[in-house]
Amino acid sequence: MRIVCLGCSITAGYGVSREESWVELLSVMTGHLWINAGICGDTTGGMLARLDKSVFSHNPDAALIMGGTNDILSCGSWECAKPNIMAMVHQCVSRGVKPVIGVPLPISPYAPSSYKSFLDIKTASAQMSFYSEWLRLFASELRLRTVDFASSYEKFAETFGWDRAYLSDGLHPTAEGHIVMAKTAADKKFFRVTDRSSVSEQAAE
Repeated sequence: MRIVCLGCSITAGYGVSREESWVELLSVMTGHLWINAGICGDTTGGMLARLDKSVFSHNPDAALIMGGTNDILSCGSWECAKPNIMAMVHQCVSRGVKPVIGVPLPISPYAPSSYKSFLDIKTASAQMSFYSEWLRLFASELRLRTVDFASSYEKFAETFGWDRAYLSDGLHPTAEGHIVMAKTAADKKFFRVTDRSSVSEQAAE
């Protein structure tokens, strides 16, 4: 099975080595071919614009789409990400590629105070929560497969500490955090199938 992971720096593996990134770890854990199509600083608009080159050119079985953090950081709202996510999902369906929605990581409430000059952490964190809930509802209504990185990562951060889960910027996962993300995706049964059945099929959890 060939899966392209489309996203921003969290997918690209900012701050860790290539071998430590969750996408690379999944290739080892699952035996499937996972292709990292993450670009640091990318928004969902950028992801949509490069869908052909970054996803369809690889002729994948599935595309794990995860973005929106930079949309919120740049425009202060998750609303600008919504139409882009919808467009990417529908384009994947039309091309016979199974879309998988990745619910992105929460923003650490302990992000550096230096961000205050251009970013309200509380507002951004709240927007991420609203966005995550919309993604879950959207995926549920369209019966799309979902990898809820947000829920598993928040549990990890609350159990072991936010400083252990995030790099000093409060936005990107540590090497240990990448392991958590990889395990979250690897636990999904639908990544063990090899058929090209309908993209709207509800996977058994």
